[in-house]
Amino acid sequence: MENCNNLTKFKKYCLDRLDYIYAAWNALNSYSEKLEVQNKRLKEQMKILEEENKVLKEENNILNEEKNLADKKLEEMTQISANTSTSIEPELQNNNNIAGPSNHIELTTSLNNFRQFQVLSPVSPLPPRIEEKTIWDEDDDEEEENLVENLEEENEADCW
Repeated sequence: MENCNNLTKFKKYCLDRLDYIYAAWNALNSYSEKLEVQNKRLKEQMKILEEENKVLKEENNILNEEKNLADKKLEEMTQISANTSTSIEPELQNNNNIAGPSNHIELTTSLNNFRQFQVLSPVSPLPPRIEEKTIWDEDDDEEEENLVENLEEENEADCW
């Protein structure tokens, strides 16, 4: 009997251990499933981030191209400015030989600065001039009105 008792205890011990193993197995399975779900979500986020990264790289390339074009235009403008100032320099040298070389340097640098400033920020045209009327202009207007009235009266008189 004692053997049966021991055997029953051993069987119960094994079944308890088997229940423990099943519980651990189930816990590991659920944890594994959670990790798989999290892994899928992270992969989706990674795809989204890669797409955003591509878009940002494309935008960066476009901005770099625009910057390069702007740099080229600025360089061209400064070259045009430099070319126009060099074509004017001989005239300035001829006119400034009397004044001396230091005056020539000041004039050419100020001319270059003006040209560069003019290229970078063109000057807007002046607004139309406002004519102010004086007392004499008002008298002239009255005289013109009187002449027009007199001519109209004469025309009416001629018609009758």
